Amino acid sequence: MQAFRELAEQAGVICVAREASILSHAEDSQFDSVLRNLAEDPAANVVVCFCEGFTVRGLLAASKRLKLTDRFLFIGR
Repeated sequence: MQAFRELAEQAGVICVAREASILSHAEDSQFDSVLRNLAEDPAANVVVCFCEGFTVRGLLAASKRLKLTDRFLFIGR
């Protein structure tokens, strides 16, 4: 994540609006909180996930619960 941020800033074409960390076994409310925080920033349109499948699943489920499915583009690594 650190390297991605540094390269993005050097390139000057990607703005890292916010960063968040969450455990794959976190409660639904924690996933919801991460996405609510991201949704507060109108410049945040893409979510780059440096995580495994269960965490992505939790984030996608939160986007559905919060009706944010059209708000973000999720990219996984």
